[in-house]
Amino acid sequence: MTTLYQTSTLFKKYAWVLGIISLIIFFTIIILFQLTAKKSQPQTTPIQKPNLGSTNIQNSGYSFEKLNLPQNYPKELPVYTKAQNISLLDSANTIAQKLNFKTSPKELNDKNLGKGLLYSDNTQALSIYNANISYQKFPSAQSSNTNDLSSLDNLKQAALSFIANLGLASSISPDVKTTYYKTQEEFLIKVDNPQDAQFVSLDFNFQINGIDLLTNSKPPASITFNRQGQITGLIYNQLAVQEPQNNYSIISPQEATQEINKGSVSLINLLLPNTYDLQPSKLGRTDLLQAKLAYFYPKDQQIIQPVWVFYGQTNSNGNKIDVVYAVPAISSKLFISSSPVPKP
Repeated sequence: MTTLYQTSTLFKKYAWVLGIISLIIFFTIIILFQLTAKKSQPQTTPIQKPNLGSTNIQNSGYSFEKLNLPQNYPKELPVYTKAQNISLLDSANTIAQKLNFKTSPKELNDKNLGKGLLYSDNTQALSIYNANISYQKFPSAQSSNTNDLSSLDNLKQAALSFIANLGLASSISPDVKTTYYKTQEEFLIKVDNPQDAQFVSLDFNFQINGIDLLTNSKPPASITFNRQGQITGLIYNQLAVQEPQNNYSIISPQEATQEINKGSVSLINLLLPNTYDLQPSKLGRTDLLQAKLAYFYPKDQQIIQPVWVFYGQTNSNGNKIDVVYAVPAISSKLFISSSPVPKP
């Protein structure tokens, strides 16, 4: 029979062994916990800074007094890549048939747009390229009925239905930018009063998960109506997007305004008063009015990433000009550094 003394002696003999085993187990648990925690933390992959384009237009400064900054915005967003091998030419005949073209197309070859097809008859013309569509309608008879071009709900619905019926973009922003024009000789002149206008242009942006997708050129989709409510023109630029990639933290709109003050801002669009106006070399002081998050579709990069977009107004030679500026919405700390120049 084992006595209490013998039990105590055995415990003392092997206590140090049990202590070492306990310490090993303890430190093993700590190491495994730390490794698991590190694996669970998201690793942010460095990303290329977006090329927002550049111009030689000088700016005389910015005013933030009227700027309305959003209070609620996503703190993290994914980036996307451009989809490849998607061509509007694959659907050219289907689109032409929906527009009632009966003749065979002529082949085109544009130095900027590449190969294309031209459909035309006495009342309309349609050109389709890999990623671009241009359509013009020449109404054969002018209706005596005229529409109030300031009442846009019906025109907006007609424009969206027209685009959908052609089998084009399904994700279009509900926001629409309107521009009113009248003819003067062979030019279109922008007018502010809808009652003075002969045409109205409705410009639409595409969207990615409810966020507008912008470029540094004209809006992806633009439809023009005359006073009779007839569609007289369509400009459509395809922006194909693949599935989302990595998520990135978004800087605040206040941080974006600081980047503007540092000069880290790009002019991505401006609306001149008239179609024949030359691009100005210098702009007056810009009143920034509104800011929002958007995705930017670059010309020469594959990554589509979020930017802070600032809408404003300025002037040049006494003319009011609407301008759009953009600031990267991903922190510059995450941008891939330029490769150092090797020493000779």
